[in-house]
Amino acid sequence: MDRDRSPRRERRGGGGGAGERKTRRGPPDRRIFVSNLPFEMKWQEVKDLFRKEVGEVAYVELFDDENGKPRGAGVMEFNTAEIAKKAIDKMHRFDYKGRKIVVKEDFDAERDKHGRIVGR
Repeated sequence: MDRDRSPRRERRGGGGGAGERKTRRGPPDRRIFVSNLPFEMKWQEVKDLFRKEVGEVAYVELFDDENGKPRGAGVMEFNTAEIAKKAIDKMHRFDYKGRKIVVKEDFDAERDKHGRIVGR
């Protein structure tokens, strides 16, 4: 049997519908929301910056808008609540490439794939 089509395997992050989310991973006290990042900044650069300034980073996800362009925002997770708090204290209003990074608690917010808070 000759197949001229490959099976569909385009699922990124194991998610499908708009209500499904992949950003929530660990306890909210170990997560932060970052914004006002330079649009050209990639997740590895964000991770490296925060590792250098505050400590080990467990997870980074940066969000794109509906057109696939970077939003300059994302969520991060740390191994401990202490490092997450240090990240908020030290990195909020941190000047990076002429932009003041905004860093705050992520709380237990449910976000869509673009990083926007959904439902209440």
